[in-house]
Amino acid sequence: MATVLYDFHADGHDELTVNEGDQLTILLRDGDDWWKCRNAHGVEGVVPASYLEVTVYHHFCLFELKNVTVDYWGDGESNRW
Repeated sequence: MATVLYDFHADGHDELTVNEGDQLTILLRDGDDWWKCRNAHGVEGVVPASYLEVTVYHHFCLFELKNVTVDYWGDGESNRW
């Protein structure tokens, strides 16, 4: 995810017009000049990377454990979940 720092008006067919404060999903970081992004309306295009501030989110994975043996007390006694 990225926040747009400055307004940018697309000139080319592959560019994306954005406004300061817009939230974009980064699709491809191909170098330091232009990044392919998607806006909140699902429109995709490239934006100057220098116009973006990357926003870091913590991603959590949820998964199901099956037949996993864990020694969680550290006493050598296994417990099955």
